[in-house]
Amino acid sequence: MDYDLARLDYAICGITYPDTLKILPPSGQKSDQKFAVGDKNGVLQCLSIKEEEPVVQFKTLPGKPITAVQLASGVGTQADKIFTASGNEVKGYTRKGKVFLSIETALSETITSMCILGSDLILCSGRNVTYYRDLREYHSYICEDRVLDIAAFASHRIRLLVLIANKGAIILENGKLISRTPISSGPSRLIVPLSTHVTDIQAFFGSSDGSLGLIGYQENEVARLEKQTSNERERYQRSTHSLQSGLSTPPLIDVQHEEATSDLLASVRCQAGTRRVWVKIRYVADGSVETKLGGIRVLIYVLPAGAPRVARLITLKLPALPYYSQHEQQEWNMESQERVWCQLHVSGSFSVAEITSWLTEALPGELPRPAANVSFVRSHALLKTILICQYQRGSAVLKSDNVSTIATLRNIVSNCSVEKSIRVDLSCDIPKNCCMTSFKYLEDKFKLEYQKHKDIILKNAISQKAYIGLDFEPRKFDIFQTSKFFSKLDLDSSMSEEGPILCQDYSRVWDSRETINGTQFGELVVGGTNMTNHDQDLDKRKLVKTQ
Repeated sequence: MDYDLARLDYAICGITYPDTLKILPPSGQKSDQKFAVGDKNGVLQCLSIKEEEPVVQFKTLPGKPITAVQLASGVGTQADKIFTASGNEVKGYTRKGKVFLSIETALSETITSMCILGSDLILCSGRNVTYYRDLREYHSYICEDRVLDIAAFASHRIRLLVLIANKGAIILENGKLISRTPISSGPSRLIVPLSTHVTDIQAFFGSSDGSLGLIGYQENEVARLEKQTSNERERYQRSTHSLQSGLSTPPLIDVQHEEATSDLLASVRCQAGTRRVWVKIRYVADGSVETKLGGIRVLIYVLPAGAPRVARLITLKLPALPYYSQHEQQEWNMESQERVWCQLHVSGSFSVAEITSWLTEALPGELPRPAANVSFVRSHALLKTILICQYQRGSAVLKSDNVSTIATLRNIVSNCSVEKSIRVDLSCDIPKNCCMTSFKYLEDKFKLEYQKHKDIILKNAISQKAYIGLDFEPRKFDIFQTSKFFSKLDLDSSMSEEGPILCQDYSRVWDSRETINGTQFGELVVGGTNMTNHDQDLDKRKLVKTQ
């Protein structure tokens, strides 16, 4: 059967980009068919055909070239809104030509294609695919080559079918690549048919050689594989048995041998289904400044049990001054505090970002972002000493009442500047009574923590006495039984008699038993010893220089 077709021109518009002509569905049974077209002159016109004559519904003024036209609708309604893309700007029009949306995105390249699903907007520009939700950027993905066209599917989850210029198609979900397929014919455009299966992703594509093709992605097959994997994981969990089912945390690794080196290998094996592992690391310094110049580097190798067996290396850096983790107020009054301040002055041709990276080697946590003038205050978690950092481009002043902190910072800044080949001038201002004041402060701190340490030992001894007096097993003993034992002794009435039964230390522990929880005496011994060694070294250097 042969057909004799003739051309019939209804309207004339300017030169158009691909996929800038859209046919609007009829709003009623007797309504006229409408179509919208945008051209390179920036004119969007909507026309309808009535008695074989075109009727212009609305027409916009010229502007930026329109590169994409798409239709969108609400949930459960027909397409009644027209969206256009010009440069990096997106506008929305109603059927009557009223502008209800105008948004200027942060894209640096021209928008070539877009999709609209309810309140979700997907834009393609260059190699970027940007996803907007409620007019806010949600996530983005950078493709290997230029994006030609895109189609969106929202069966259960929103998935994007992206056509790229290197003869391939990819499927994205939440900004991540989940599937890829090569197309050898050089596709250029996508057309989504009215699919009978809402769970399937199907689209026709047209190629540069004039051929047509169909690309599909079976959602049912993916769901079946996910369910099969979940069943296998549950079967594995049921078939395994842990010999230490009552152990909630792994045992601590304690190296007590003096001949052991600082290198330590810890192996942690996790069962299938593990998604998060907490690893706590504490490094005890040996007292020398040289061991803390660049911090401690920790290498973590993650090796999966299943295929593909590809190891991942995670590198962590422990700072040289890990205890300076507490943030203080910016308005720190130095004069109101009875402290002796040591100062380190740094000057040279360095930027604010470079001095910030040097301080990152020494201090834990996030430092303030580089600005014209940066200042912050940190305090030591154990010794309660203060570190004040004030720096700008080419100049930095570091103040602390801990002389070992200044010594460590001086060596770190010196080494980092040498690595970057930056010439800096370092000058330290250390008062004469700095070491004596530090020793006095350490003495008071040691006495306070040592007294708490003895109170805890005494508290444990009284509790052990309660075990024997009430004839309870230690593993079944709780706080209620301890209070029962003390009430049996009737300590309050005993202390009111003429002859006291308990000594003064026992009575003090009994009165403050609820406030005695823990002590930092062990950590203070290590930190205080390092600080003392540093101060003694500085005293010796100053003495030799004086002689």
